[in-house]
Amino acid sequence: HGLDALYNIDKECYEKAILSGNEAKGVIYDIYGKLKPDLEASTYKEKWGHPLLLISWSVIHEILMNKALDLDIPIKFGYRLNKVVSDGEGGEKVRVKFDHQESSSMREAEHDVLIAADGINSMVRKDLFGLDGLKLQGRWLVRAVLPAEKRFVDVVGDSSKLTIRDEKRASLFHNLGEKWLTWIVYTKFPPEADIYIPRDGAEARDVILGKDFEKYPEVQQLARETPPEEIFVSNLKQLEPMLEDWRKGSVMLTGDAAHAMTPTLGQGANMALEDALQMAVSMEGCSTASDALEHFQTVRKPRVRKVFEYNLQYAKDANKEEEGDKKKTFLDMNEVTNFLFGNKGAVKPQVEAKTSTK
Repeated sequence: HGLDALYNIDKECYEKAILSGNEAKGVIYDIYGKLKPDLEASTYKEKWGHPLLLISWSVIHEILMNKALDLDIPIKFGYRLNKVVSDGEGGEKVRVKFDHQESSSMREAEHDVLIAADGINSMVRKDLFGLDGLKLQGRWLVRAVLPAEKRFVDVVGDSSKLTIRDEKRASLFHNLGEKWLTWIVYTKFPPEADIYIPRDGAEARDVILGKDFEKYPEVQQLARETPPEEIFVSNLKQLEPMLEDWRKGSVMLTGDAAHAMTPTLGQGANMALEDALQMAVSMEGCSTASDALEHFQTVRKPRVRKVFEYNLQYAKDANKEEEGDKKKTFLDMNEVTNFLFGNKGAVKPQVEAKTSTK
């Protein structure tokens, strides 16, 4: 569904993404020693119009950035948001201050609208909405991306693979195309517990190579081959509860700034791409920017909330063995995939605009 949004945003970017990533044929589930191949992904292109694409987010970023530069979209590099001076309430301009990262200079600018797509640690959300809202999820995650050399691909295989062999840990492997593959591990713990969490890649690798991960030798093999500086650690957080209002005046939060969720279902980038498409359609179809922002939020919130709820439940179900009554707690993944992938395009405003805000 992220691909569907990208297709509607720019077909050239879509084609480059398809060529740069890996069209997944399925997932191999290794759950407590029971192998369960799931090849449903091989039907996605026929069923939903687009494949299940595994691709590095940095590659998507590069594709979009190059397209923006080709279109001569003005982009200011090297500036960091300092403060939102005015949110544009009452018809005023939005005023923002930026610091230059390599000098002491400051830049103040006025805009009609500010779209805050500045991620889970959004400065706009903290500064203007006065809240952080991030809640620890009781899981720390380690991830790394490696060149797709044969010795690594032999470990991972052509399909994605999810491995769970105990109640606290799991590993995930993705082949990201001809150039890259990624390995991920996570450890669960009570959110209130005072436990050791690795501070950097070197500490994380030491933990993975220790006794705690002896049941995951394939992860240990890849960790040995990965330079510490290429290993990243996250103490997982998400915006919980989900924000009720993403808008203030002429400022709108989008993507992780508005609805950050853990990567359990891999929905962060997909939701961001859907946000981008809907924002464009709302802006183009409404007569004022204010109407467009209101339409965007009205359309997006119900869908994002549902995905957020699916993500929470899937995280709770993780690491449970399918025995007895425990089966009842598992999500109906057919329901989830139908909801996620059945979404096509964006919702146009009902009223015909006299003047486009395009």
